[in-house]
Amino acid sequence: MPHGGMAIAGKAGYAVACVLAALVLVVSGFADYVKGQVASIGSSNVITGGPQTGAMNILLMGLESRTDYDGNILPADLLAAMHAGSVQGVENGVGGQDTNTIILIHIFAGGKKAVGFSIPRDDWVTFPQPYDGQSQGKIDQAYGLAWAQGLSRTVNSRMSRDQRYLQANEAGQAATIATVTALTGVHIDHFAEVNLAGFYELAQAFGGIEACLKSYNGGQNLHDANSGFNQPHAGYVFLSAP
Repeated sequence: MPHGGMAIAGKAGYAVACVLAALVLVVSGFADYVKGQVASIGSSNVITGGPQTGAMNILLMGLESRTDYDGNILPADLLAAMHAGSVQGVENGVGGQDTNTIILIHIFAGGKKAVGFSIPRDDWVTFPQPYDGQSQGKIDQAYGLAWAQGLSRTVNSRMSRDQRYLQANEAGQAATIATVTALTGVHIDHFAEVNLAGFYELAQAFGGIEACLKSYNGGQNLHDANSGFNQPHAGYVFLSAP
């Protein structure tokens, strides 16, 4: 190759190297951002070592909790938007830590599809072990009972508030996973949980949904004072996050 051609090839190679280096920096930066975002929404050590690819089972838990992960009552404006009571009401026992939504999802090898199975929250079960002195109950109670038991055991400890509530939440998560496993015989590889505030944020992220409603008993199902649900007609309606 002539000297000039070698120079051009050298410059082209240098340019490609620079582009690749820039791409590596961008990808690394994005990966770090994603890691930070995931870490910011909370984590748990209840399950470790689950597969990252291939077939897997994931348990989704939706808590009726009106508190955050550290036990703080949600802001009054958020409770009002969700029609979930008031701060005073939560202080007096409104809400709890029960898993009103339990969905067991299986992802097939190759990631071609996923199948979800919703477990009715009122299913009566025998818990794998007594939680807060209770051996049987509705399946959605496992989390709240273990959560309360965890808090009571550390009430006189020197642990920080955050540590106490982290431990209580992990006890609730472990209890729900163990109870679902005992009921279904299915090994759970991963799980995710969300409370009312998280569900509201997800609904906001989706921008609401469109639903087709059928009228029942003269439109009785179109109005509900407790939840604030109030639709003028049946058929297609747009539902905002609240």
